[in-house]
Amino acid sequence: MTPELRALAREIEREVAEAVSHEAQRLSADGLAAAVDDMIGESLRRRRLDALHNNLPWLDADEEAAVVSAVRHAWVGLGGLQKYLDDPDVENISVNGADEVWIEYVGGPIIRGEPVADSDAELINLVSNAVTRLGSTERRFDAASAHVTLRLPDGSRLFAVRDVSHRPTVDIRRHRILDATLDELTDRGMVDFRVRGLLADAMRARCRLLIAGPPGVGKTTLAAALLSELPPNVRIVTMEDTREFPSAVAGRNIASLETRDANVEGVGAIRLSDLALMSARMNPAFIAVGEMRGDEVVPGLNALSHGTPGLATIHAASAENAFLKLAVYAMQAPQRLSLEATMVLAASAIDFVIFVNRDAVNIRRVLEVREVDGVEGATVRTNRVFVADPLDGTTEFVPPRSLASVATHPRRIEALQ
Repeated sequence: MTPELRALAREIEREVAEAVSHEAQRLSADGLAAAVDDMIGESLRRRRLDALHNNLPWLDADEEAAVVSAVRHAWVGLGGLQKYLDDPDVENISVNGADEVWIEYVGGPIIRGEPVADSDAELINLVSNAVTRLGSTERRFDAASAHVTLRLPDGSRLFAVRDVSHRPTVDIRRHRILDATLDELTDRGMVDFRVRGLLADAMRARCRLLIAGPPGVGKTTLAAALLSELPPNVRIVTMEDTREFPSAVAGRNIASLETRDANVEGVGAIRLSDLALMSARMNPAFIAVGEMRGDEVVPGLNALSHGTPGLATIHAASAENAFLKLAVYAMQAPQRLSLEATMVLAASAIDFVIFVNRDAVNIRRVLEVREVDGVEGATVRTNRVFVADPLDGTTEFVPPRSLASVATHPRRIEALQ
């Protein structure tokens, strides 16, 4: 877009702001989009008539469409970021200031992108407006709250930071296949066909699953696919810092809980550990924790150890390393659990650990599954059920002993139905 078109888009954007900003909070997303479209159309119509009356050149169809898109994205999208969000081949977006943009494409390179705003101040304003419009709980992005995490309408997760970074920084992680089923993940090569059967059986048998792996390897995608295996009438309670589980689980008997930041007076914050305690009072038949990374570990593991089936995700470098990460978080929690106590709790709360990572050709895959088999002192005993070599793709699979008798216990299989 030329500087002249950008200037025109800014003028119209200000006009739209004056007309609809006082109504934005009470309008639905569709209602706001319709009001913005009406105002853009009216503003362009006036300018077009003025150009005709004064015998001045006017925009061609492509230029007018570019202006409409820019103004609309500023109000109901994410401004200059929106074109990247609309591109299905974009995987991740990193913005280190308004004009320093890096785009990672699926299976491809990371390349320099176009500026997403005219200034850093405009970039900050873009994020602040998005937080106000899209946040389902009270969140802020200002001098007093220098960072924010936000779930975007397409399921992507936005994290932004200001003031403490050299320039305002935005990172968007795309969840391109968040609503995939286990069958679809198997077809894509993420899940081995034997692991697919194992996970389906584990869900039907009321097992507790821990999904481990580095950031951005598909842990949430796999967790959502597992939730889709549950019958629609199962009472599911999900707990997340930022809501990421997809609409694929909507229409089910589900309560979706999300943390909340403190208000401007510094009160009203609700942490993930608070949600874990709330979930016990919500008659859950299955609980799902978006990510264990703090003091929610103890109430979360306690809920699972009481017999409620569920799943959780955690950042870890391997399946075995996941237990050490749990121990570190538990030691930092208010309960200050010892290493031995944490391992006993984890062994009683987790049946299987599924490790996800990228293989040698950068494909997200389930690389290992371990079955928990008790605890010895400060060590959780596990049996390796499945392993895939990330270099050559060779696999080994040993059926888990804990599910060997599932077929002979139909009541257990039907317990969630």
